Amino acid sequence: MILATFVPGLPKTQGSTRAFVAGGRARITSDNEGLRPWRDSIVTYIRDAMERNKWVTTDGPVEVTYTFWLPRPESAPKTRDILPRKGADLDKLVRAANDALTNAGVWTDDSRVTDSQERKRYVVGPHLPKIYNPAKHMTSPGLVVRVVTLEDLG
Repeated sequence: MILATFVPGLPKTQGSTRAFVAGGRARITSDNEGLRPWRDSIVTYIRDAMERNKWVTTDGPVEVTYTFWLPRPESAPKTRDILPRKGADLDKLVRAANDALTNAGVWTDDSRVTDSQERKRYVVGPHLPKIYNPAKHMTSPGLVVRVVTLEDLG
């Protein structure tokens, strides 16, 4: 089975967590305040895609592909495409997305991911005609996610 969708929004990283005790209960917090709304958005869009595709939670191996589309800096050249060199760590973006897909019920646990490909790219719109290619670029920030169930190798 294949599950694919675009999640609009500004991708957020899942960074370090810290634990503390408050009122006699253990609490865990993230160091990124925008993480929860971003993960909730992923869950919403993924569940819609799951319903459309009649996706059933898998406990088998899966391949996942993520492309994170980030805002293009104002200082970036206007005549050539560039790759992100700063900002969000790719592994922390993936961690947030993997946990959101687990919460959405795509798989029973993200340990089911056996193959993955991750990318960070900058959005490019028609206002940059020398580099804009609608087949290659997204025009707004977000996440393109694709999950494919795999068979065991036997």
